[in-house]
Amino acid sequence: MRYRPSFTFLAALALALAVAGASAVVLGQNSTRPRAKARESLARVTLPLREACRAAGAHFPPPAPRLIVHKAERRLGLYSGGTLIKEYTVGLGPVPIGHKEQQGDGRTPEGDYYVCTRLERSRFHRFLGLSYPGIADARRGLRSGLTSRADHDRILAAHRKRRQPPWGTRLGGAVGIHGSGGSSDWTAGCVAVEDREVEELFTALPLGTPVKIEP
Repeated sequence: MRYRPSFTFLAALALALAVAGASAVVLGQNSTRPRAKARESLARVTLPLREACRAAGAHFPPPAPRLIVHKAERRLGLYSGGTLIKEYTVGLGPVPIGHKEQQGDGRTPEGDYYVCTRLERSRFHRFLGLSYPGIADARRGLRSGLTSRADHDRILAAHRKRRQPPWGTRLGGAVGIHGSGGSSDWTAGCVAVEDREVEELFTALPLGTPVKIEP
């Protein structure tokens, strides 16, 4: 006797095939996302800044610039408002873990700072000085006895005016973003990138630009 599949069986088979096809389409779509993200991430590193701005739909130089440094990932992100424009690989101090506490400890500070000086010529090509020591650093230094009340007050006064704080206290100073290479942790506590990259950042970052340094 010849077998004839029932209507119920045929319906179930059709449903299974439809689900399998839909899953294959979804998997195919998802499989393109990592490649797209990889291409996007690569572009954010390799594109010249002007082209990176264009790709992100931002003007050049980027309006409302700000930086976020991720120490653990050795990565610096340049943002225009909430839009990531470009990423850079960075080098840190020889003791990269932990917040800077005092002069000579080899650590890169953590916290919220701003660009307080801009030197077109320096030992390390270009130099964008950061407002370390900050207010929290000054208060910590006063509590621990590292700084005097006068130094504490001078640091706070500089921050109120968005100027360079004193860099000669026992808390340390002259921390900034500069060139001479970002492939290793070799600085005295600064954030280092390649010369061509610090030239881009120098073009993009005016005085007062917010800089957040995360662990």
